[in-house]
Amino acid sequence: MSFLKRKSVALLRQLNLNQPSVEELHAIDHAELTVRLEQLDRIQDQFESTQSQLEEEDPNELDANNHDEFAATFIRNKAAFTRELNKVDYQPMSSTGNPPPQEQPSVVIVKQPRSRLPELQLPQFGDSELLNLEKFQHLRSCLKGAALETIQSLEIRDENYITALNLLVERFDNRHLIFQALRQGLQSLGTTEQIADCLLQHITAQKLDATTHTLWEERVSTNRLPPWTDTVTFLHKRCQAMENVAHAMVTKTPSTQTAQKICAVYNKHDYVVYSCPVFASISPNECWKKARNVKLCINCLKPGHQVQQCKSSACRRCSLMHHTLLHFNQMDQTNLRPPEG
Repeated sequence: MSFLKRKSVALLRQLNLNQPSVEELHAIDHAELTVRLEQLDRIQDQFESTQSQLEEEDPNELDANNHDEFAATFIRNKAAFTRELNKVDYQPMSSTGNPPPQEQPSVVIVKQPRSRLPELQLPQFGDSELLNLEKFQHLRSCLKGAALETIQSLEIRDENYITALNLLVERFDNRHLIFQALRQGLQSLGTTEQIADCLLQHITAQKLDATTHTLWEERVSTNRLPPWTDTVTFLHKRCQAMENVAHAMVTKTPSTQTAQKICAVYNKHDYVVYSCPVFASISPNECWKKARNVKLCINCLKPGHQVQQCKSSACRRCSLMHHTLLHFNQMDQTNLRPPEG
């Protein structure tokens, strides 16, 4: 484990150890609460700095859950200390009879983790210990402008949290507007034709096998938008390479059999099928049947492939895809019909 990884884990452990129980929390005075809040901020600053360096060193850390776990624990701790500090700061009515300042709904201000481009981290409310009231406070602290105005009239109460979420979805879940914003953002990257080429490349890449997809990603430029012609050229060369490999695999077995000079039909040594005198002495119809029985290519009389993959020349008499020994003359074609296939 690297030094940065150990430091990140240690800071997370330190944050977890800084969680007091309810009894301990009530026993902490104003001064200690203030110090603990400052310590939380220092731990967060150190963690964010360490985590950023760690993610630059190892991109796999972007998918780790350390950052999410730290953010959830940080929010929980700081919210607990802030609530307790607000209780300590509260002063009841004085003996002079003057009423205390008008109580305002307390809003927990949580220092958000520094964003990691291109991902924007927002507070997470996955902690089951948070009440809807606390979630509502977090939500308000994250909004501004039109979004804040949409829910500003709602009182901070448990039941209004769901209402606020529904209002925000209804107000801002504008799919057409979102698409327009994304389209404008894409236009800053290139022309309409370049953007269309990239979308077509993305769709095509999803259809490729894993090896071809990896090869394409290795070849594609990272500092420009590649045109569609680059993809066409790559796929054309890739198909040619795969055909060459397939042909080499098909012709590998026949060449071995030829070197050994074994007749596949009669299992005789010293000659291959088309040089076998016994095979050459029988009728084309019998030759055809025997070749098919031992799974030979009817075009070259070699094993290991079918006639569709055969690269050998065709019949010297009729130029069709069968061996000359399997050629039928006019009388044979009238009286004898070669097997199908």
